[in-house]
Amino acid sequence: MKSRRCILFCVVFGFMSMGFAADTKFITIPDSTYKRKDNSGNTQTITVSSFQIADSLVTVKEWKYFLNDLYPLSISDWQSRMQYLTDSDYKEMSISDNWPTFILTWYQVVEYCNWRSIKDGLKPVYTYAKNKKGLFDTCNWDKNANGYRLPTEAEWELSSGIVTAYATEKDYILNTWVPLKIDIHGTPHDIKQKTPNRFGLYDAFGIVSQYCWDYYDERYFLSKEVINPSGPTKAYASNGDHLEHVLRVARGSWWTTTAHEIVTQPRFYGYAEANNQGIGFRLAKN
Repeated sequence: MKSRRCILFCVVFGFMSMGFAADTKFITIPDSTYKRKDNSGNTQTITVSSFQIADSLVTVKEWKYFLNDLYPLSISDWQSRMQYLTDSDYKEMSISDNWPTFILTWYQVVEYCNWRSIKDGLKPVYTYAKNKKGLFDTCNWDKNANGYRLPTEAEWELSSGIVTAYATEKDYILNTWVPLKIDIHGTPHDIKQKTPNRFGLYDAFGIVSQYCWDYYDERYFLSKEVINPSGPTKAYASNGDHLEHVLRVARGSWWTTTAHEIVTQPRFYGYAEANNQGIGFRLAKN
């Protein structure tokens, strides 16, 4: 009996010491059909099957444990980037473990999903092949796996609690950190300080934008993929960014984005290979 208690204590203590947010919950989003709008005003009615998504964003504390475990040599560089950001933009502010993490690449986020799945005894979702630069030549999603993953753009949009085809600026400032006007000295905030949305998710808007699985193609809402869309097979942006970078969808908003900007330009992207300042993520599951 004593040994069983020890094992139980070690498992529980080990889980807590990993830095996982003990109060993170996965919310089940039911089968839904809704109407969405892109930056050009194109609308599309889509259907999304039930899925689960974390009620909170992945935090600085959780990300530090990931880096310490897999990339111990990189954590000092990441911390120095965070500290530089804090010192230069947010005078005398200290980095909080309860901020959502950011300054990360889309590729690192995918690795985090698999790493966290293994830690929790789940089957990893992603398989990928890295090249010499540390970027992915391929990345595939096993839709039968039960591990953690990024939400699709459609899943993220639905779970944000706002039907973008009809959204107004008022919708985006209710119970969020979204500023009414541009504030270049805006700051990150700890997670879960505002009231959750109608599904129970915190911070869909206002602290950091959030990565999705999909490639970014600005013409995608004109496609015929309307049932569980998972994005195009390659990226496209009329400004030519797709010729130089791998573009992955990011949704929501970060701490300097105004409600007007979200209404007029709801879709945008991050360079998958870049350490993007204002983009974080939350986990999803089948």
